[in-house]
Amino acid sequence: MRTERSVYLIACDDEACVAMRRILEVSDYTVHCAASLEQLPYICCGKVCAVIDIAGAGFAHWASHLQQRGMDIPVIAISAEADIPLAVDTIRRGAVDFLAKPFSDAQLLAAVALALHHGPSKPHVSDDQAVEIAKRMETLSGREKDVLRGLLAGNSNKVIAHRLGISPRTVEIHRANLMMKMQAETLSALVTMALVNTRYTSAAY
Repeated sequence: MRTERSVYLIACDDEACVAMRRILEVSDYTVHCAASLEQLPYICCGKVCAVIDIAGAGFAHWASHLQQRGMDIPVIAISAEADIPLAVDTIRRGAVDFLAKPFSDAQLLAAVALALHHGPSKPHVSDDQAVEIAKRMETLSGREKDVLRGLLAGNSNKVIAHRLGISPRTVEIHRANLMMKMQAETLSALVTMALVNTRYTSAAY
């Protein structure tokens, strides 16, 4: 018997909700779409995750409401605001992924598949993966590590540039290089890797 794969889809934008629902249902997911948590039914079995548009309220608001309802499920946050502080704060607060609009169908499906596979616990890495992440960290130059610490602190490229005494363009180059070395396709992936490596999350910036 096939285990039901369900997705809570919470978005105020009806058109966006319909579009995402169509994408997910074509991929054989059961989708429950609503504008708020209160409008959604409880799902007692199967694999479940939530895709939530955090515009306005922020991720902390939704995380609190999920906890109040006893729903310990993985959450993918989506937002039209693609700024670094929001992405970092969202991942730190427990989201399994952060997707900035516009995102592709493939990005949405990949995020949902990973969320359902791993469940709510973070970080989602094995011991071998943690070792590999540490090895990648060691390949970063001193300046790239500085930029990484700035990103983890939620600082914009402009703020990082000011603190390091370099240009914002140079920060962009270092950021692109460190993401390539870390093999991180998105900022959320980079943040998750860095959170795994406590040496960098605890470093002062």
